[in-house]
Amino acid sequence: MSTEDKVKFTSNSQISRREFLTLDWQAEPSSPVRLELDPAQCTGCGLCALDCATAALTVSADTDSDTFRLLFESAKCNGCGRCVTTCPEKCVRLEGVPEVGSGNATVLFEDRLVRCRECGSVVAPQSMLRGLQSRMAAAGQNLAAQIELCPDCRARAGSLGDGLGRSERMMA
Repeated sequence: MSTEDKVKFTSNSQISRREFLTLDWQAEPSSPVRLELDPAQCTGCGLCALDCATAALTVSADTDSDTFRLLFESAKCNGCGRCVTTCPEKCVRLEGVPEVGSGNATVLFEDRLVRCRECGSVVAPQSMLRGLQSRMAAAGQNLAAQIELCPDCRARAGSLGDGLGRSERMMA
C-alpha cells in the first residue's frame, strides 16, 4: 500500500485481503500523519493505544492528580490505521496530512479518573463509567451502585448478596 493510498484511512475504508496481508505493521515511521479524536465520543478505554504497533499512541494516568490522558506522537506514527479499526466507539480518524514532528506528544483526550468509593483505588476514566451507566440503563439494569467499585470491592459487595458497598450498607 503506497503512501498515497494511506492518505485517508477511516473506519469506513475498504481494503482487500491481499493489501491487508502485505501491510508492514512494524514499519518505521514515514511521513508524520494527523490523528483526530472526537472527545465527545471517546470513553478513554485505551484500546487504540494498546493496539498501536509503534507506540505513537500512549495512555498516561496520573494518580496524584486523578487525570487520564491519551497521548499521540505523530513522528512515531506509520499510518497503519490499527487505532482506527480498533476503536469500539469509532471516534478516531487518521489522515496523512504531514505535520511537523517535534517529538512531543499531543494530548488527544483528557478525563478525570474515578476512584473506588470503598477503597480509593483507581477504577476507570469518568467517560468510560458514564458510557457503561447509560448502556446498562438502556438495557434495564440498575447496577449503578457497583460501577464505581473496583473489582475487589465489587466482588465483596456481590458476595454479600445485596450489591451495596460498606458505606451504603452502613447508611441503610
